[in-house]
Amino acid sequence: MKKKLKKIGKISAIVFVAIILLMIVTPILFKGKILELVKIEANKSLNAKIEFDDVSLSLFRGFPALNVKISKLNLVGIDDFENDTLIKFNYLSANLNLKSVVFGDQIKINSIILDQPDIYVKVLKNGDANYDIVKEDSTSTDEPDVEEEDEDSSFAIALKKLKINDANIIYDDQESDLLAEIENLNFKLKGDLTEKLTSLDLLLVIDSLSIKAEGVQYINRANLSFDSEIEANMDSSIYTFKENLFKINEIELGFDGFVAMPDTTDINMDITFSAKKTEFKSVLSMIPAVYQKDFDGVETSGVFAFSGFAKGTLNDTSIPAFGVDLSVKNAWFQYPDLPQAVTDINIDIHIENPGNEDINIIDITKFHLAMAKNPVDFKLYMKTSANDVFLRGNINAALNLNTVEQFYPLEDMTLSGSFATNLNFKGNLSAIENEEYDKFDASGNLKITDMKTKMEDLPPITINNLDLEFSPQLANLKQFDAQIGKSDVQLNGTIDNIFQYVFSDNAIKANFNFNSKLFDANDFLAYNESEDTEEISSTPEDSEEGEISAFEIPENIDLTLNSNIEKAIYEKLEITEVIGLITLKNSTLSLDNLSMNLLKGSMNLSLSYNAQNYKNPFAELTFAMQNIDLVESYNSIVSIQKLSPIIKNCSGKISSSFHIDTYLDYNLNPVYNTMNGSGSIGSDNIAISDNKLFGILATLTQMDKYKNPALENINLQFEIENGNIEILPTEFMLAKSKASVEGVSNLNKTIDFQLGLTVPSNTATNLIDGLPFLNLPNEIEILAIIGGTIDNPKIDKFSSNVFEGTKKELSEAAKKYIAEAQARADKLIADAKAKKAKLVKNAQNKVNQITSAAKREADKLLADAKTQGDALIAKAKNPVAKEVARRAADKLYTEAKKQSDKKISEGNKKIKGLVTDASKEGDKKIRDAERESDNIVRDAETKAENM
Repeated sequence: MKKKLKKIGKISAIVFVAIILLMIVTPILFKGKILELVKIEANKSLNAKIEFDDVSLSLFRGFPALNVKISKLNLVGIDDFENDTLIKFNYLSANLNLKSVVFGDQIKINSIILDQPDIYVKVLKNGDANYDIVKEDSTSTDEPDVEEEDEDSSFAIALKKLKINDANIIYDDQESDLLAEIENLNFKLKGDLTEKLTSLDLLLVIDSLSIKAEGVQYINRANLSFDSEIEANMDSSIYTFKENLFKINEIELGFDGFVAMPDTTDINMDITFSAKKTEFKSVLSMIPAVYQKDFDGVETSGVFAFSGFAKGTLNDTSIPAFGVDLSVKNAWFQYPDLPQAVTDINIDIHIENPGNEDINIIDITKFHLAMAKNPVDFKLYMKTSANDVFLRGNINAALNLNTVEQFYPLEDMTLSGSFATNLNFKGNLSAIENEEYDKFDASGNLKITDMKTKMEDLPPITINNLDLEFSPQLANLKQFDAQIGKSDVQLNGTIDNIFQYVFSDNAIKANFNFNSKLFDANDFLAYNESEDTEEISSTPEDSEEGEISAFEIPENIDLTLNSNIEKAIYEKLEITEVIGLITLKNSTLSLDNLSMNLLKGSMNLSLSYNAQNYKNPFAELTFAMQNIDLVESYNSIVSIQKLSPIIKNCSGKISSSFHIDTYLDYNLNPVYNTMNGSGSIGSDNIAISDNKLFGILATLTQMDKYKNPALENINLQFEIENGNIEILPTEFMLAKSKASVEGVSNLNKTIDFQLGLTVPSNTATNLIDGLPFLNLPNEIEILAIIGGTIDNPKIDKFSSNVFEGTKKELSEAAKKYIAEAQARADKLIADAKAKKAKLVKNAQNKVNQITSAAKREADKLLADAKTQGDALIAKAKNPVAKEVARRAADKLYTEAKKQSDKKISEGNKKIKGLVTDASKEGDKKIRDAERESDNIVRDAETKAENM
């Protein structure tokens, strides 16, 4: 008996050790197979880069299953998404059926745990998405291959458990202008998916959900959970809701019904839902501003009902019918420690779709509340179809703004004044689009009086009067008189397409006149945009707080602003008589021919800021300055500091013109290696003091006049290519002597300039080795070769091409012979230049004749159109008729302008090339004369040499 027990013990020990060895050896034996399959499945047909630290295998972690753990995976996009990480996670753990790993063709997955995944889904404006990473099959044909589509994967799901821990998800859809962020998502699914009939336990918890669409924050940091038991028929793919609770903030919903997926294209459903809680406070929890301010202490009363359904089939061609009903009855709420309440809240909203994505009905039969006894009423009925939108509604509100702080905690904000609006509308949007204004009824106004507000992030604002009048054609801003900080603002004008903008997302068109006696931009710059941790931010990480940053311009705004500002202040710059046109269109801000007085002179400015890609905007700048004070301009205008550092520590008056285009970074600084353009800087007299370069020049030449010299008659021309600046050869007077300059400055601030000087001959011989001592004129021209950097220039050397080596002394006869030959040569060239001038003058006269005739015809067309337009406007008897007449007049003028432009264009075609051809013919005569003169002088020098 003892021997048998001993034998059994030995066998048991051997079996136990064998099992332990098997558990240790199996992962080692099959790790290669698992790793190979994971990589094959992961990289098969992917347009992305996938990396992971390791794939570990263990029988201990999931015995009797084999546990596979993928650690630190990163899936990164390529091409347009090269820097975007689609997904990364701490680890993914899966328990695999051991038998399927050892003996099967497919590996069965029993459970999956995904830990700390970060998912970033991005869709560009052109519709390209970073999740679209599956490569196209170049061998595929238009006809689907059923066998290929049904090809078995190396993995099969026999899932009993799925768990996701602490996921963070961002969905950035630029095509739809939708941004969503999920923080700390936890998900757990339990159930045996291998059974034909099974019960699935599902738990979803999200700590923070934010959704922003088309600039509107619909959900802001809401918490969400879904706890459900679902009965699943795995054979027919029917999932029936049993016990369940969906919760978002304080709203709780229950679901009944089922979802069925009979095939890969259709999703059938019959679902109803309704609110579990009916306290009105649950509704308030969905309003971010209310939810964030002492929500737990808000006193409320009233009930609400919320229910809906979805029934039908969802696929590529159809949607299920759905409806939603929301009602609030006799509700009120009041913040703690505030004397007044928002009362008499009664709301009835019905939303319906019959199963056609083109047909939607929104019916708000009642929306009424009283804010500290200030009533607000709103009704809306909107029905959309494939071809039109029908609207019916009205808004009535009257609010004493002094009472707002009595029912809502304003905190760091004060508010006073009055606000009142009434608006009635009825009709089809197509009537407005077709300018059939008599078929659309719209009337009302919006008035704000003596409104004053002060808040932390803005200068104090006072709206003395705002009067906006609505009609079917347009909204007429009759008056807007406001004070923003120290700035006064007066606006008037019209807004077109306001109903189409609100209800159909069409572009809104506005034309305003803007006037101000003082506009102080420093009031706005002083209030830095505060960090709002409650908003989803897409600001680049390297943007510093307080910096001016790139800004978006909505595509659907078409704004024209005729500005007239008597005085504007920006930092230390004072600008007067600012007159010009400012437009917003196609996400582009344009300043067209804006004139102003500044820096003791005048400026004409045109600017284009293209924000279609606002994180990498493009700017184009053209301006001309006249008699600008040099010291003030250098200290105030960054572009002059970058482009013309030579004028630092200069005084005098300059005139300048620039044309520059460049991309900008997120902080609106030029990206210099993308900058291109040209320009000039001119002045009659510039005084230079304490300049490092001229201090070096004075020391090397031992000429004190260069220490603080004056520049006279300068007209500096420059060109910019990819941020590199080339100063073209320019002559001027330096310290009362002839001088010249040319050279280049690069992006790294290195310079390579040649400064031409006229110096006494003894100074030149001291600076340049090899110059002859005999027969030198009193003054000769030399070149100072300047290198180093803009901040630290240096003179590398001096040179001269006036004399090279010792020259033989010419006899008086030889000098005279050469002089006579030179005179004959000069006469040949002078005669040729005179002939060129005559040819060009004759051509120019012909050009002037053709241009004048074309302009006379064009001016007559425009004058006739203006006369007809003025007559139409004069006949109109009321503001609406006058506006219609004004548009007809504008149309007449536009057509006349097209005809006048055509006349001028035809004239331009006739004159094209006349002056150029004449100039070319003259240049040929000059070149011929120069060749002949060179031969004359060369022959004379040869004979003189022999003499």
